[in-house]
Order: sequence, then structure tokens, then C-alpha cells
Amino acid sequence: MARRADSLSLPEKRLDMTRETSCKTSMIVMRVANARSKIKYPLMIVLLFTFAFFFSRCFMNALIDDTFITLVYARNLAEHGRWGFFKDETANAVTSPLNVALLALGTKLLRDPVRAAHWLTAFEWGAIVIVLWQISKRLFRSNRFAICCAIALMANPLLLSTIGLESDLYIFIFLLNVYLFIAHRWNLLAVALALLGITRIDGVLAFLAFFFFLPRRCGKAKFVAIYITVLLPWYLFSWIFIGSFFPDTLFIKASQKTFGNWGFYNGIIMYFKQYPLQTLASLLFFPAVPLILLPGPKRAKRIARMVLAYAALHFIGYALLRVPPYPWYYISEIAGIAFAGSLGLVLLARAVRHRGRWLSGVAFWPVAALPILFIALYFIRERSFIPEKVPIFTNWTTRRNYCAMAQSLKEVAPSGEKVHCLCEIGTLAYYSGLDLRNEFSDRRYLLDLIERVIKPRGLRKLFTRINFYWLKPPDAQTVNYRLAYYPDPGNARPMGIKQWPVTAPGLGKIIIVFEKNLENSGRFTSF
Repeated sequence: MARRADSLSLPEKRLDMTRETSCKTSMIVMRVANARSKIKYPLMIVLLFTFAFFFSRCFMNALIDDTFITLVYARNLAEHGRWGFFKDETANAVTSPLNVALLALGTKLLRDPVRAAHWLTAFEWGAIVIVLWQISKRLFRSNRFAICCAIALMANPLLLSTIGLESDLYIFIFLLNVYLFIAHRWNLLAVALALLGITRIDGVLAFLAFFFFLPRRCGKAKFVAIYITVLLPWYLFSWIFIGSFFPDTLFIKASQKTFGNWGFYNGIIMYFKQYPLQTLASLLFFPAVPLILLPGPKRAKRIARMVLAYAALHFIGYALLRVPPYPWYYISEIAGIAFAGSLGLVLLARAVRHRGRWLSGVAFWPVAALPILFIALYFIRERSFIPEKVPIFTNWTTRRNYCAMAQSLKEVAPSGEKVHCLCEIGTLAYYSGLDLRNEFSDRRYLLDLIERVIKPRGLRKLFTRINFYWLKPPDAQTVNYRLAYYPDPGNARPMGIKQWPVTAPGLGKIIIVFEKNLENSGRFTSF
């Protein structure tokens, strides 16, 4: 039987009091720790998204022309419920249906497509960091990989040069797929892979890479069934109601083929000649990729092989298609290099850790933080924290110049007249509100382009027929004006109704001219 408290000696009473005080102190410490933990993570998420919001704001003045094509589609969908460039015509010249839908939702809420693009980009960047954090915890039980890969992606000049397009959304969903693969959430993985395929059609290549690495026990038949069930409805809807199974951009880019001698397979060399520092920074982690061969967790090394297999499959596929070397086409390769290179650096740091923690840090942190230096140099070169040009600038002129052109074009273009646009259409159409026509906005020009340039024969013609099977032939139209461009003659001689001199990468000094259209435009070609 326990002795009564009043029978305890004085030393024993003091010992009991000490134990009771210690127990209460421990409980208080635990409660404080739990309270700090509950506050810590929400606070970190708030700080993360705040940083993503302000950092992405730095690039909103530098949105490229292709972004504004997407924003015109999103605005039209939000305001008129029409999938296309105009409120009364359907078109499908956007690469990412899911991105357009999200931008349209943002436009509906914020009443401004550019602001919607800003908020969506900030959300995607924050989501990328959170997913990387979860991947890092599962692979290494540390945050090193997450920090390194996040910097490698968010400070990558090539990725920043595609801001406003679907690049960040694609990377987020791709990394989400990697996390679900690590977590063995096979049903959700099939759904997420289908969403990747709706984000971009080349997401199907990711499905092939992930499927090859799936373990036998996951139920591959069910996996494929879920994938098809989620993916197919959109493409059937697009085929029947929008008029094409695949986005029209597939045919537009295929018609462009290469930029002279530069195609997708050697386009990085072209960028290195024009933008050496930016291209070097974009490929900074490439030398670290072989480090994945160092000793380390088998699961991490397997994930790295899977990511690199997808990047290689994507590169081979695009090289065989012979598409032009647009920066956003290299997203899968750049993301794969950043992922595998970051993982390789972590393995290097682990390999030298037994020689001292300081050596492990020296092997990791200087390289991991190096992209920040490149971004700092970029801001210094542009002399602004809100620059007008993205790091790898491939458009004809800046957004501000296009805005000024759009305003002056509105003053001289007759009301209600259609204008055949032979130059970049996105920013001009967005800010002018004029009826600008080319293959991105009007399927008459698209089908005419396919017939004249691609010239489908045999299986290609059958493929084209099937793709546009449900497309209703547009009526003929008259286009009395056009926006054309000519080499700058170097004098002040006026050309056309209105002209604007610009210096375009790859074209040099040219003059964009608004003039009477003397060609027979807008005819419909049937297959």
C-alpha cells in the first residue's frame, strides 16, 4: 500500500514536489511546441506565397506575345463562353486547354486576364515548392533537395522566359505525379497524369515513362482505365464540339518546321550563340546529372532515372517532329535536368558528409545558390526589378511598344473591318480589340496554311481528315486590310497607311505596316 502523504519525510515531500513541477513544466513545453508547430507551417506557407506573388510580379511587364494569345482565349471564354479568339467564332489554337480554363476562371473572379495570369503564376510557384518539399522529405528526410530544385526552377532564365504560358502549371502537375509515384498513390497518379495530358498533349509521353516504371502490384489495367477515363472526355469534346481532336497549334508549329538551320534538336546551340549567359544559367545543373550514380537511396535514384527517361523521350519526340526551337518546348528537358541535377548534388553532399559537415555544405550550397546570382545579374543588366524583356527574349518588340502600336492602330483602322495579321498577333489583338485574322484566330487561314505548307499526303492526309472531321466549313470572308512587315529601307519614306519600325530578333530592323490588302485572303480549304 502507498504511504500517506502526511507520513512522508521532508526530503521525500520535496522530491515529490520537484517531480510534479517537472511534469507540469514538460506539459507546458509540449503545449508551446505544439502551438508553435501549428503556427509555423501556416506562416511558412503564407510567406512562401507572398514571395511567389511579388517575385512573379517582377515579370508581368515582360509577358511574351504567345501569352497574350492565351489571354485572348481566356478572356473570350470568361466573357462570352466561347472557345476561340472571337465571341462568335470557334478556334483551338491554344496548346494548353487546362491553362486556358484556369485563366478564364481567374478572369471571371479578378475581371482582368493579366492579373489572373499573375495570381495563377504565383499559386503555381508556391505549389511547386510545397510538392518539392514533400518529395524531399520522402526521399531524404531533409529539405536540401527541395530548396535546391526550387531555386533551379524558379530562377531558371529559360523557364522565366515562358512566364504566363502553361510551363509552370505543367511543371507543378509533373512534380505532383512524381510525388504520387513515390507515395504509391496509383489511382491518383493516373488522374494526375491525365491532367498533365490535358495541360499539354505531350503529357502523354510522361504517361509512357511512368507506366514503364510502375511496379507489377499496382494493377496496371486499372491504372490505364482510370487514365483514359479522365483524359478522353476532353479530347472527344474538343473533337466534336470545337472541331479538332488535337490543338491547332500542332499543325501551326509543324508548318513552321525550323528557323533556317535551327530546329528543336539544336535550338539550344542557337540560344547559346544569342544569349550565352542566360543559356548557360538555364543548363547550370546539367553537369550535376551524372552525380545520381553516387551511392544513395535506391528509391531516389529510380525516380531520377524515370524523370530523365521522360525528358529523353520528350526530346526525341520533338526532334522527330522537326518543330521550331521555341523556349517553352524545352520545359520538360529543363525541368528534368533541374530535378536530376539537384538530386545529384544532394547525393554528393551525403557522400562527403563523413569527412565533415563543412565539406558537405561547401559541396552543395554554393552550386545550389548560383542561379540566384544569374537572376541578380539579369536585373542589373535590365536596370529594373520590373524589366520589359524576359531573359531569353524572342519576340519582335516589347509589350509596352505593342501597347502603343495597338492604340495607334485603333485610330487608323476602319471600324468593323477585318485585318489579316502577318506579324505577331497576341499583344496587338489583346490591347486593340480589333478583328485581327491569321491561323491563330481564324481557321480559314489555318486550313489554308495546312494545304499550302504542310501539304498532307497519304497517312498525313488521313490524320488531318480525322482530326478536323467534325469541323464545320467556315463561310468565305473579305479582308480589306492587313498588317505586314518589310525590311527597313533605312529612310523615312512612308509605307502604307501607318508604319512602326522595330528591331526583331532573327529579322533585324523591319517595319510593320498597316496597309490595304491586295491578296485574295480567307478562302476555305477542304481535305
